[in-house]
Amino acid sequence: MRRTLYGIDWTLALSALLIVFLGLVTMKSFFGPALAGSDYFFNRQLIWVGVALAVFFISAYIDWNFLKTNSIFLLIIYGATL
Repeated sequence: MRRTLYGIDWTLALSALLIVFLGLVTMKSFFGPALAGSDYFFNRQLIWVGVALAVFFISAYIDWNFLKTNSIFLLIIYGATL
């Protein structure tokens, strides 16, 4: 786990999170507090940010070196994308 945390470019990750945070602040200010359901898009965006962070850390934890030697696996992925 420690190798994974050191392998992440934290400057880039924190810059992206800052942009996401500023976007959420902007999205929250679109509608005033008086409108019912005005947080719909904000809440959906929060869910997607959570999903994206989970995918980011899961993919950072996986050792992708098996792709160098397993060409059959790459051919299956290539065929599935066509």
